Amino acid sequence: MKASDVLLDGIVDTEVFESSHIKKSLLYYLRYWKLFLISFVVVFSLVFAYIYFAIPLFQVNSVIMLKDESKGSVFLENPVLSELSDFKSYQITDNEIDVLQSSDLMRQAIKDLNFNYLAYHKNFLGKLNTVSNSELPFIIEVINIDEDYLLDKEFEVLGIENNYIIYSNGDAVNEIKFEETFQNEFAILKIHRNKEVKEFDNYPLIVNLFNNAQLASMMSGSLKVEPKDKNSSILYVSLKTEFPDMGVQVVNELVNTYNENAVAEKKEVALKSLEFLDTQLAMLSAELSGMQSNIETFKYNKDVVDVENDSKFYQQNAFDNSKQISINRSQLEILGNLKSEVLSGTEQSITLGPLSNDDPALLLMIQDFNNEVDKLDRLKGAILPENPVYVNTTERIASVRNKIVAHLDDRIDALEISTRNLEKASDTYNSKYHSGPMIQRQYEALTRDLDFKKTHYINLIEKREETSLYLASVSSTHSKTIEKSYFSPVPVSPNKPILGLIGLFIAFAAPFSYLFVKRTFQGKLEDRSQIVVPSSSSVLGELSQIDKKPNGPIIDQNSKTPIAEQLRYVRTSYCLNDFGKESQVTLVTSTVSGEGKTFFALNFAKSMSLIGKKTAVLFYDLRKPLEYAHLFDKGAIGISEFINNENISFKQFLEGGLEYQGVTLFHTGKLPHNPAEILLSPRNQELINEMRKHFEFIVLDSAPVGQVSDSFSLIPLVDATIYMMRYNWTTKHDIEFFHQLKAEAKINNPMLVLNGSRAGQGYSYGNYQYN
Repeated sequence: MKASDVLLDGIVDTEVFESSHIKKSLLYYLRYWKLFLISFVVVFSLVFAYIYFAIPLFQVNSVIMLKDESKGSVFLENPVLSELSDFKSYQITDNEIDVLQSSDLMRQAIKDLNFNYLAYHKNFLGKLNTVSNSELPFIIEVINIDEDYLLDKEFEVLGIENNYIIYSNGDAVNEIKFEETFQNEFAILKIHRNKEVKEFDNYPLIVNLFNNAQLASMMSGSLKVEPKDKNSSILYVSLKTEFPDMGVQVVNELVNTYNENAVAEKKEVALKSLEFLDTQLAMLSAELSGMQSNIETFKYNKDVVDVENDSKFYQQNAFDNSKQISINRSQLEILGNLKSEVLSGTEQSITLGPLSNDDPALLLMIQDFNNEVDKLDRLKGAILPENPVYVNTTERIASVRNKIVAHLDDRIDALEISTRNLEKASDTYNSKYHSGPMIQRQYEALTRDLDFKKTHYINLIEKREETSLYLASVSSTHSKTIEKSYFSPVPVSPNKPILGLIGLFIAFAAPFSYLFVKRTFQGKLEDRSQIVVPSSSSVLGELSQIDKKPNGPIIDQNSKTPIAEQLRYVRTSYCLNDFGKESQVTLVTSTVSGEGKTFFALNFAKSMSLIGKKTAVLFYDLRKPLEYAHLFDKGAIGISEFINNENISFKQFLEGGLEYQGVTLFHTGKLPHNPAEILLSPRNQELINEMRKHFEFIVLDSAPVGQVSDSFSLIPLVDATIYMMRYNWTTKHDIEFFHQLKAEAKINNPMLVLNGSRAGQGYSYGNYQYN
């Protein structure tokens, strides 16, 4: 249950209250139906005026697809280029959107389209209608234009006479001859006849001249590029323009320029790369030639062909020579021993040993020698030494010995020569071998960068070939046009249905918001429930608002008006209360002025007099001149004179009263400077007591209690208090003030009368009318 329901529980049916509250709120706004009507008329007049005078905007659309491998779009990839990793194309769609929407790209696109002027036809009401360049009877050729001139230049073409264009620039009417060049402050122009247009009567024409920068800024401002979705490289290009034919050409040229720039950028990078590679190859080739020449000179000076292999060769030869020298020396030793044995003169057999295999001649001579020695041994026991056979054998032994010695000498000499040569060669080889590391180090110092330069040279050659291949194979487009530019004949602006809905909303919301704010922040009394529910105060009745306030009472014996019946209702409600006194004094007051106290006091007293009550009205507002003062005699004694002057008797005061339509009126008298103190005087109480003796019903019309304290002095003297409140006048603060007075018991028997009601219409029953 809501808090409001808890507060209202037991006091009023919540559903009935809410329904009544909605009804009251609706009636509140319906009272201002004229304001809503005026709002609707004004708003829709403005909407229709805007729709009529606004220049229609058409939307030019196109769809393109970018090459973006990250989003699966590789339709432009050349199979030749697929192997060239250095030239693969990578794009970010968001970046490409920014490029397409840039003013610089738009400026390039419109540069060659000759769109430096826009024309409009003005009708008699001042409405501008666009006229495409192809429909104009003339063509403006812009020979030169100042790109720094920021303001558009406008002139009015009034017509064509003979071979001249009649135009006005606002200051004077001038003529321009066809095919003649003329210059103004920011451009050089030439006007040609459009031979395609035979008749043209839509004069005057308003022609605006722009430079490329201005037109590009205008176009790019209305250009919109959006991706299909975040995972797609398909872009929707749209341009809102007053000239759809021109817009189609601009969008197509924009896409073409975008492709040309992208391809040119790729080719520029490739050409610069190719130029750089050629320069590097030339420099590297010169470096390689110099390095190879230095190596050639080094090898020649060091007498080497291959440093590493030559070093191994020298090492092996030195080892082989050392081995051969050792063998030669062994053979020399053997041969020397053999020679010594042969020269010893003994006639014993000779054993050749290891030399038998490599010297067959020596082997034969030793065999001959050994054979002769064996023969001699056999002859020694058989014949004498003098025997010729013995002598001949001895001589043959000596001869063979000499041959062996001569052969051994030859062998020894040859081996000694060979050994010396080997030793010399070995020294050379050892020298070469030991100098190898130094030569190797020097060689490596010369060839240290050679392999790197060669590899770098080969890589550069490969890159140059790849670059040349890429340059020859690069695609001529950067994007694929899926849907060429087109425009719908239905303008996107002004959108009549949308404007109608917006106008309808504003026409209703403007007065509603005004009334709502007024109702909320002003906090005026609008509904009886604002008082009845919170305070449970007795409401005597409501009085309808009167357009023109009457000078006197509006109720009499024959009155049948709604407000007269309302006053009777209030009187009846009041009479239902029993205050226990024959003569009753009722105070009529309010929180602030303007709530109808005096009007009600007079008419309420009149209604009491109609039922036979002797009634009097005392105007107790001692701070404000009396509205009915002109009815009284100038010498009539008023309330202030009676209270201030004890010499004035009540009889004299009573005689100063005015009989007015059955009611006796007593005016305030001269306005005193101390009204609060006067009302606290005992004379004031005496006055009320005396009045009770002469009248059955007394009404005190007092000052507002929320503004001055005068009326509080009258509270102890009265039997009841009628508290006036006025719809759309009394504030919520005033209501709270009334609640506070009641809670603090500062007023006697408070009863409410609500004035200024507009809640219903009058209706009749018999000869009576009710509200």
